[in-house]
Amino acid sequence: MEKFKLQIQNPPQVQIVMAVYNGSLYLKEQIESIINQDYKNWQLLISDDNSNDDSVEIINRYAAKDNRIKVVLKDSAFGNAGTHFLSLLKITTSKYVMCSDQDDVWDSDKITTCLSAMIQEEAMSPDTPILIHTDLRVVDSKLNRIADSFYKYSGINPNTSTFEFHIATANVTGCTMLINDSLRDLIKLTNDDRYICMHDWWCSLIASAFGRIGFIDNQTICYRQHENNTLGAQEKSLWNSIHQIEKLKADTIKTIEQAESFKEVYGSMLSKKQITHLNSYIQLKSCSTIQVPINLNKARVWRHNLRGNLGLIGTFILISVTGSEIDS
Repeated sequence: MEKFKLQIQNPPQVQIVMAVYNGSLYLKEQIESIINQDYKNWQLLISDDNSNDDSVEIINRYAAKDNRIKVVLKDSAFGNAGTHFLSLLKITTSKYVMCSDQDDVWDSDKITTCLSAMIQEEAMSPDTPILIHTDLRVVDSKLNRIADSFYKYSGINPNTSTFEFHIATANVTGCTMLINDSLRDLIKLTNDDRYICMHDWWCSLIASAFGRIGFIDNQTICYRQHENNTLGAQEKSLWNSIHQIEKLKADTIKTIEQAESFKEVYGSMLSKKQITHLNSYIQLKSCSTIQVPINLNKARVWRHNLRGNLGLIGTFILISVTGSEIDS
């Protein structure tokens, strides 16, 4: 999807949710980048997860100055960004919702760019759950550029949007997401997020199952990398893969648990074909070594290149040999 602009008459309100934890170092710069958007009809919902720095004071100062900024979910404890963001998404009421990290910097036309793409998608199929996302430029803590494209830097293909692919692989970055109310209403059905890998993956899994995902092949934010990142951009290399085998195993098992959770919440709404893919993936948790490639093929969760697919097979063979228990 190319970057383009539509003339938007009667601009709708866009709610932006921001989950904060000890974000004081970069928080002001990110809030300012939202205030400086060329699209003005937005509302920023900020929630703090018991920060022990001066994040709350910063948030309260901005909320006092700009009535579009609201402090929500006060005195709540979440413990992780995924749970925090899902809790925020559930309280939104606008037709369109975006997610914001606490430490990035948005381009001034980010909302306009994403909303224009959303409106074009909705014109083709009204009432369809839709997720729009974009590329990012990777920068260091001082906003010096590391890479022009997050997706090229990370070796991720952002253009695959099938349900089967999203069962096993995440390729949507939450801080670039725009979702519509049809998708948000499905997200609200989530009643237990213990086994969800991350909020953006969960949202893209729902969108791929019941609607559409649109990708804009342009950068709309500076994606800041620093020592406190929960998740971030990481250059693909053989050494990184070998060094993180145990983590890879644990993360892969969690994707199966996420698939089980997805089936529990949305199974009755899925097609027979989708259930077959989902069940075949879930069965990888306990299948024999020889059954691994067979189940992966039934699940249709293949990645974009030979190395990725060999890695997928190898990880599940490792799980079949060593078991699916994770050391706590």
